Amino acid sequence: MELGVVSARLCEIRDRLLNFGETDLTEETVSQFVQEFSYYGEFFLNTAYEIRDRLAALLAVLTECDKDDLIGRRTYEDKRMPRYMALKNSMPEVVRQFFVLESCICSFVKLRNAKTHEASLHFELLVDGHPYDPEEILKGVKDDAFFGELVQIIRSETNRFISRHVKACEEIENAVDALNESLWEQLGSSDKSASP
Repeated sequence: MELGVVSARLCEIRDRLLNFGETDLTEETVSQFVQEFSYYGEFFLNTAYEIRDRLAALLAVLTECDKDDLIGRRTYEDKRMPRYMALKNSMPEVVRQFFVLESCICSFVKLRNAKTHEASLHFELLVDGHPYDPEEILKGVKDDAFFGELVQIIRSETNRFISRHVKACEEIENAVDALNESLWEQLGSSDKSASP
């Protein structure tokens, strides 16, 4: 699958999050919110990993090496970076765009950080440092005023979750487009419909 096609999934994630964010948050819909956001968080993270894998494949083709050598723990500094530096001599703008795209992905998901990985996959509230499912919190509330306050907190966190994921989707999409453009300019192709 091409890099551009994979990144198009981010547009789908962004649009669905924005549409879902307009849904009213009530005691009856909070469960759906939690499930939807967990789904989109996982979908986003899987797409980010796939883009990262596609970058390794593209780098392997451009530097004539085996893609498997460029994937795995500790390969970035040990194996990818020397390939980027070698490629930089002939394709400096392409390498710059590779770095921009890798930075966008890594700055959001912090691929080596398990807590960030979990935060991307789950929509939970932290109370005194402990994660709680918003649905479980709301089920235990009997006071209407307190329930209303909790719904406002959950809505605020929902908006923050949406904003964070939408921003990351847009940044990664833009970086993919810039990389594609710089590749086509470097390679001198007139057929830009066949994305790398």
